Amino acid sequence: QVLWGRCYEGEGAPAYWPWVQVIRSYVHDRDPKELMSEMGPGAADIAQVVSEVRERLPGLPEPPALEPEQARFRLFDSITTFLKNASKSQPIVLVLDDLHWADKPSLLLLQFLARELRGARLMALATYRDVELRRGHPLSQTLGELAREGLSQRILLRGLTEQDVARFIELTAGRTPPKALVDAVFRETEGNPFFINEIVRLLVADGRLERPEEVKSWSVTIPQGVREVVGRRLDHLSEECNRVLTVASVIGREFGLDALERVSDVTGDRLLEVLEEAAAARVIAEMPRSVDHYSFTHALIRETLYGRSSAPPAVCGCTARLARFWRSFTARTWSHTCRSSPTTSSRAPRAATWTRRSTTPRGPVNGRSTFSPTRRPSVTTRRRCRPWSSKTSRRKRAAASCCWRWAKPN
Repeated sequence: QVLWGRCYEGEGAPAYWPWVQVIRSYVHDRDPKELMSEMGPGAADIAQVVSEVRERLPGLPEPPALEPEQARFRLFDSITTFLKNASKSQPIVLVLDDLHWADKPSLLLLQFLARELRGARLMALATYRDVELRRGHPLSQTLGELAREGLSQRILLRGLTEQDVARFIELTAGRTPPKALVDAVFRETEGNPFFINEIVRLLVADGRLERPEEVKSWSVTIPQGVREVVGRRLDHLSEECNRVLTVASVIGREFGLDALERVSDVTGDRLLEVLEEAAAARVIAEMPRSVDHYSFTHALIRETLYGRSSAPPAVCGCTARLARFWRSFTARTWSHTCRSSPTTSSRAPRAATWTRRSTTPRGPVNGRSTFSPTRRPSVTTRRRCRPWSSKTSRRKRAAASCCWRWAKPN
């Protein structure tokens, strides 16, 4: 038998709420005599938190008056004994969903139960989002205690693979999807099952999967439901952190601390504290093998931040500062390279013109200011304008190449 208990995100839920749901679903259809036999003398204690028990077993005595800690231990022992007795007739699986929202008493009861499961036909399966666990979160302490005593096994859930995405679309739409569609969905969702489901439902509702072979190129629109879910996650961060992340989203999926500090109104140690707040929430992560370079943990987080700005002038100002930063950076790079290689003197003005155009902001589009990718030079032109000779060092070539890497945000 599978018994479910779901934790409540908001305020106002009673203590032991997931356990109340578990016991309530079990006693609803149980024969009173069998229920009394399984609960035993602890029925009165359980009835204190689950009122349905007293309805099913009228005439229960009132439990004795005890100190709070003693009463809690008596309640934990009564519930554990009841579940172990109930599992003798048939195995029981307890599913505790969204444990990151659980109250402290519910987590203490889970710890107590885990220590008493040996020999019982009872399994507890708890789900939680690790991105919700901050330092000092009650669940972090519970997981640490269970791991220290060897009472639990943690299973990390990864995203779906491209093959899984293709199979999901096929089952949902009733036809084999083209590879371009699978690539587009996988690229936007990175295998997140909820995001995949929402995007595929939107594609089905729009009728775009009825004749997929007629679609030449696929562009995936992010559903409003996905943006709302990502937005709720961002709402847990401070206003200042959201403002800095919005500026970072203009730079791109990946961004450096130097560029962010030059275009943001938060600088110095305070900027590092804000980035640490975002990193603790798993919104961004420091890029491996690099110093002071960060990346948004999911492309949709960056897309949501980039598209949710309600202050276009602020974003336009950020974009203008970013353009000035890149022009300044490019000018320094070209100046250094030209001094290092005499053969670049005739090519520098031409390349500088392209750099100035590629970092010139356009007007606001849909309330956002952006860079014009159409003003970037062609591949042929860039090859002709490369400011190095055959003897230019690799380091100088890399520095000179940086000026061409800027286009629109990733």
